[in-house]
Amino acid sequence: MAFSLFRTEKTMLPEKVKKLINEYDMIKAGDRIVAGVSGGADSVCLFHVLRLLREEIGFSLCVVHVHHMIRGEEADRDEAFVRNLCREHNVPCVVRKIDVPAFADENGMSVEEAGRVVRRNEFARIASEKTGSRIALAHHMNDVAETVLFNMARGSGIAGLASLRPSRGEYIRPLLGLERREIEEWLHENGFSYCNDSTNADSTYSRNRIRHSILPELTDHVNAQSVRHICDISEEAGLIEELIDAYADRCYAKYVREGSSGEIIIGRDLFKEEKAVIAGRVVRMAVGLLAGTVKDIGRVHIRSLCDLSVKENGKMISLPYGMYAESVYGDVHIRLKRTEEAPAKNAEDLTLRDESAVNRESGERAEPGNIRDEGANCVTILPETGETAEFGKYIVSTFLSDAEGIGMDIGKTENMYTKKYDYDKINGILKIRYRMAGDYLVINPDGRRKSLSDYFTDRKVPRSERDRIPLLTCGSEVLWVIGLRSGESCRIDTKTKTVLTVSVEQYGG
Repeated sequence: MAFSLFRTEKTMLPEKVKKLINEYDMIKAGDRIVAGVSGGADSVCLFHVLRLLREEIGFSLCVVHVHHMIRGEEADRDEAFVRNLCREHNVPCVVRKIDVPAFADENGMSVEEAGRVVRRNEFARIASEKTGSRIALAHHMNDVAETVLFNMARGSGIAGLASLRPSRGEYIRPLLGLERREIEEWLHENGFSYCNDSTNADSTYSRNRIRHSILPELTDHVNAQSVRHICDISEEAGLIEELIDAYADRCYAKYVREGSSGEIIIGRDLFKEEKAVIAGRVVRMAVGLLAGTVKDIGRVHIRSLCDLSVKENGKMISLPYGMYAESVYGDVHIRLKRTEEAPAKNAEDLTLRDESAVNRESGERAEPGNIRDEGANCVTILPETGETAEFGKYIVSTFLSDAEGIGMDIGKTENMYTKKYDYDKINGILKIRYRMAGDYLVINPDGRRKSLSDYFTDRKVPRSERDRIPLLTCGSEVLWVIGLRSGESCRIDTKTKTVLTVSVEQYGG
């Protein structure tokens, strides 16, 4: 099946772009177009093509450049280049300076991801000031191919294969019918200069490894048209996505309702009457509605939620973002964890099993099967066994005792930290790990929460140290910022029957 979006046409590049614009009804006469221009080859090509077409089609053009405050003089150079480019061609230019590393730190994101979010936010903000605006992005065919391979490797479903569309909402991608080599050749032939971003050559970023190693291997040794064929698959996936989404919307209205306590209830008939792919999509929609995002909700979570319908009544699983789900006579109830309404200690924990830990320098996530106990991202604590565990340079030991014994001396040393908790208040599986997006502390007995990021900011913990501080967690709740403070939700009180003592000793300096 041939798809018009990625057909090869022997036409001048602006005409090729114009054809795609018309085919997908991206721009009409009278539109205001906000173009994101970084100064790199792709966005400079977008700038020149839109500049050349604006009078013919009859739209106005404005450029937005976001300075990420990351690359020092190189970023300043890019800003100056974009300003001069716009001045030379009489195009309005808006520059925004955003501290992307700080934004990443505050929101628990990689710098790469934070940059994308910040850019989108600024584009949307400026577009909203200009009624009738659409936002033009400079993605091209190689970006599509890289995204497809990246998402496949991360375990994405069909949605991950169709993430870059020519036109979606206010966003348009006029260059999506071009390969990178076409863009660079056209710029060279016309004498249009552009900037080179040194981070594009940094192989610590997954996308760069795909760009510089994997795609060339495919095009050089498997099929010279690999990029175009991958793009064909992406477009077909997009068409399938549209069909699935349309039907899933109807199924959501039919099978899903809100409970009296704010929980989302998915009726058992969904799993009996609909195909697995539809049931999974409806479940994903429900989780996204409750959590406010589907980021980090992977295939393992969706499958487990679908399977929950046929589990015994009362079976529970823990989910990311402080959620848990319960089987209630075949229906699946999904809710946010609260102190007074939380899953039992035997709830199956899925909070860290899928795409669990972020390396904020590379932006990569640990593979679910590669989480090791020692020196890695996470170690599970099983108090009932009384075993010790190693986590990097820390030795973690736990033991349970009756409440009568809470005052006993356990032999602290100067490099040992010890905390005691009401074990019956802990609902879920305990883990020692480093911080993740969505982490929070309960900071008073009434259950008031504070994000871990805000806590670190209030304590003036240096950003460089935050990723190295071990945490005792239960799902997204941080019970103990080890060495700093303990949360309030599992404090010992007069009703405590069983005490959990957790000791963390640092060795090796």
